[in-house]
Amino acid sequence: SISVSPESIETTVEADEFQTRTLTLENSGEGELEYYISLLINERAAAERPPAAKLKKGVTDHREGQVPRRGSGGPDPFGYTWIDSDEPGGPSYNWIDISAVGTALVTADDANYGPFDLGFEMPFYGVPQDQVRICTNGWVSFSSTSTAFLNQPIPFTEVPNDLIAPYWDDLNPESGGTIYYFADVANQRFIVQWDDVHHFFNGDPETFQVIIHADGYIVYQYQTVALADGCTVGIENADGETGLPVVFNTSYLHDEMAVLITSEPLPEPWISINPSSGVVAPGSVGEISVLFDTTDTELGEYSSTISIHCNDPFLPVVDVPVTLHVVEPGTSVEQTLPAVHDLAVAQPNPFNALTTIDFSLPASGQVTLVVYDLAGHHVRTLVDDQTTAGHHTVTWNGRDDRGKPVASGTYYYRLSAGAFSATRPAVLIK
Repeated sequence: SISVSPESIETTVEADEFQTRTLTLENSGEGELEYYISLLINERAAAERPPAAKLKKGVTDHREGQVPRRGSGGPDPFGYTWIDSDEPGGPSYNWIDISAVGTALVTADDANYGPFDLGFEMPFYGVPQDQVRICTNGWVSFSSTSTAFLNQPIPFTEVPNDLIAPYWDDLNPESGGTIYYFADVANQRFIVQWDDVHHFFNGDPETFQVIIHADGYIVYQYQTVALADGCTVGIENADGETGLPVVFNTSYLHDEMAVLITSEPLPEPWISINPSSGVVAPGSVGEISVLFDTTDTELGEYSSTISIHCNDPFLPVVDVPVTLHVVEPGTSVEQTLPAVHDLAVAQPNPFNALTTIDFSLPASGQVTLVVYDLAGHHVRTLVDDQTTAGHHTVTWNGRDDRGKPVASGTYYYRLSAGAFSATRPAVLIK
């Protein structure tokens, strides 16, 4: 029987620093608690999703772009992530010219061709695919016959869906350029190449390709980028409800660049967990270290979810939301110090096995936090130490100083810090 404390983590860390917080797992059941932990890393908090639009052909699109926060992103709700060739651990740019071996499409403006056999079966959002359609406007789809020229933000429920978009914009190979496709069965990949394909509204040519691999990963490559601020790059599932946006209507792409899309998780430097699995004996407590590492991390807000999977039959998954604020060096202490002492109400209260107590200190000093019973007898010392200024969290597992469970009832916890003293009740129910 699992209980986790705290129920959420929010912390502020200066850039290029480390911080460790602790998650406590208590097993109040009679059997061993087996657990493992997964991390869902969310995109850094961003502006609102750009709006969709309906514009006539040739009309200038004035929607504001969505700038990538870094050279990687995701996961989307399915688990897809992306990373570019400028990012450590990203793909290498390796242009595969298929103009001599591929089949050239005899194309018109705003056209959709296919379906073409991949030569293998590959998974896309959990669905096996073996054919693809090609649109002249910089995208391919496993099902859509749309010829949509106006790029939209991803995800977008209107067609085209089932979408792989290396450079979705109003392109016109009728004015110049060629689109090739090649089923490279020997290497278990399918390549589509837009070669010097012109924009509809001017002659600037774009040369890029998408490489679809049998094992499910996708690579976009950009040999030359003429206009980088008006396209959509990303993927989207069959109903348009789930998608992984890379960029929309803003400068990001450049010459000799690659973008990898995969369902494999990306390495995230700012949060890690140790241990990631374990066993907690009956009536015992386990501790999980949550390490925040802001080395080379941009300033701003980041979020994640720590999912604790276990064999508790009534609570098999416990999610702990995590929020990290990365601030300029030298500012976190000054900006986050509380103005006054404070002792918060325990959460939850009443509690069954574990409760969390928050307190705040405007200055460093000797602090004691002690639990007493209704008769005023000392039950448990939670804190008795020199403590730094700031916001602090401790947990009480309903046990006394000898580690023995205490009886159900009302208890009081008292914080003493210098001249400040405060007492609050906590009710234990078994």
